Amino acid sequence: MPFHQAAAGRSDPLAALRRRLLRRTLGLVLLTAGEIVFSAGILTLLAAAARRTPTPLDLAAFASLALLAIGAQAWALWNRRGLWRAHGESALVFVDFSILRCRRRLRSVRFGVGLLAAETLVFLFWFFLNPAAWSGFALGLLAACVAVTALVLALFARYSRAELDALSKLRDEIVDG
Repeated sequence: MPFHQAAAGRSDPLAALRRRLLRRTLGLVLLTAGEIVFSAGILTLLAAAARRTPTPLDLAAFASLALLAIGAQAWALWNRRGLWRAHGESALVFVDFSILRCRRRLRSVRFGVGLLAAETLVFLFWFFLNPAAWSGFALGLLAACVAVTALVLALFARYSRAELDALSKLRDEIVDG
């Protein structure tokens, strides 16, 4: 539900804003936990692959992907600093806090595009220099993963920009009203 509709038709708009922030905080906690579990799984798979095929090229590719995964997780935690709870109990504080979260999500999308490009380059480098890893299926799988991830990032950016616009209008109404 768009943010500006969260308070519409309610007897207590502040309570509606507070409930929405709490739901979003729970979502942020679950997302962070999921990312940590996913990153641990990726690192485990990379370690297993490195033990299976310990050629210098394979190890370089796996180490590069592991560093990207660790760096992405560290960046995500850094990007979420200060997003766990609002420091105040007014509608303006809640809206400003939500705007900050939107801006950080948009920053995450930009980072995600860069991360996707870096991971794709590592895979392409590895595929083209390692005939044993090369196959039409592997390249097709990579292309499908890149396409799906790019689509998800684009949709996430569109949703976040729309929410940011709605929040900015709501903020203007609170300040002007």
